[in-house]
Formats: sequence, C-alpha cells, structure tokens
Amino acid sequence: GEATSHALKDWRVEVEPARPARLAPQLVLYGRVENPDLLKVAASGPARVAEVAVRDGQRVAAGDLLIQLDDRDFLPALRQAEALVAELEAQVQSEMLRHDHDQRALEQERKLLDLARNGVARAERLKTQRAGSDADLDAAEQAVAQQTLAVTQRERDIADHSARRAALAARLASARAKVEEIALGLARSRVLAPFEGLVAGVEVSVGDQVKEDALLLRLYAVADLEVRARIPAPYQAEIAAALAAGVTLEATAAGGLTRLRLERLAGEAQPSGAAGLF
Repeated sequence: GEATSHALKDWRVEVEPARPARLAPQLVLYGRVENPDLLKVAASGPARVAEVAVRDGQRVAAGDLLIQLDDRDFLPALRQAEALVAELEAQVQSEMLRHDHDQRALEQERKLLDLARNGVARAERLKTQRAGSDADLDAAEQAVAQQTLAVTQRERDIADHSARRAALAARLASARAKVEEIALGLARSRVLAPFEGLVAGVEVSVGDQVKEDALLLRLYAVADLEVRARIPAPYQAEIAAALAAGVTLEATAAGGLTRLRLERLAGEAQPSGAAGLF
C-alpha cells in the first residue's frame, strides 16, 4: 500500500523571561511652565533709585537686597507729618487746660452773677425808699445782663469741649496715620526679597526717578513653579477619579531630569480636555 509522510516544520522564536513588576500606562503631554505667584515689586513712593543690587535672571535668597530707593526723598514728608502730630498733640493739651480753666471760671462768674442780682435788689429797695435813683437801678440791671451773658458764654464753651476735643482727636489720628504711611514707605524703600526666587526682569537703573507704584522688578519663587499641560478628554474622567481617590500621579519632564506630580485639574475644561497642573 501507499505510505504518506508529514515532516514537522521548525519555527524560530525568541524567549523573554517573565519578571514581576508594577506597571502603569503612560501618557505623553505637552505643556508650559507657569508661575502663579509672580511678584511685581513697585516703588513705595516717588523717589530716585539709589542702588540696583540684582540682575535679570539672578537667583536670590530670602532677605537679599534687590533695590534701594533714596531715603532722602521720604524724610522731608516724614518730618512734616511728625511736626503736624506734635502740633495737634499740643492743641489737645491746650484744649484740656482751657476746659479746666473754664470750669473754674464758671464758678466765679456765677458768684459774680449772684452779686449783680443782689445789686439789683438793693437798688430796687433804695428806689422804693426814695434813697436811690433810676440810673442806679438801670446800672445794676445792666451789670446783671452782662454777667448773665458771660455765664452763658462760659457754659457754652464748656458744653462745646467734647466736640472740640473729638475734632482734634480725629485730626490727630489722621496725622498719626500719615506718619505711619510715610514711615512704611520709607521702610519699603529698601526692597528685600521676600522668598528665594529668580529675578524675572529689572525695570530700572541707578539714578532713575520713579513715581509711586512704578514697576521696579519682577521676581518669582522657584519652589512655586507649575507645569500646565492639557489632558485629552478621553483620559480626563479616569485621571480625575484617581486624584479624588488620593492616587499619586507622577510625571517626568526635561528628558526625565525633572520629577513632577499632578496636583490638580484646572477649574475650566475645554471640549478637548482639561488642563492638569503639575
């Protein structure tokens, strides 16, 4: 009979040993570096720039001198404000002394008014007894009227004391606030770095005359830099759920040299997806 032979074909394969590992899907994103806390340093008052201690791109430590404004531009206004405070304090003291004098004087003027009234009564008796004249009675009544007017004026001055004192106190408080404002501007004329950061731009040079609130330089904190990258819509819900569950989502940038962590998603989303802030 016939015999059929079937030859087996050899297949070449590559073998890779299985190694246990924790793996996660990766997503390539494109974004830009941002700084939410860019500090814009402004002049605390109209002054001349006396010193610029930093340059654009220079890294500074907290407390380093950045710019010094000429403090002589602040001192005249400060001295004038302090003089006004001293003047108003003297007026307050004078008002207190005046009030004390008015109270003592009122007692004496009331006694003089009583004496004047007694004089009228005496003149009326003498006139009744035909020992006095109409002129004497008129003079006594005129003395009463004049002394009554003096007592009334003194009482009005005493009553107005509270209002005068309150007005002086308000002016004094305003003057003291002005002193504090100018003194604060003087203190801020020496601009120090509030944190470790990088100078993003210097806008003035030594000798420049600047106005109040004029931009002097920009500074941002290195530690507060963020990377904003748009996450495509198909992955947005999954990533949002992971963030809500407390899952740490890590990323790398600059060829793996910089490690990042997804902190939050932007509040406003677009149809193409939401921005992630690393």
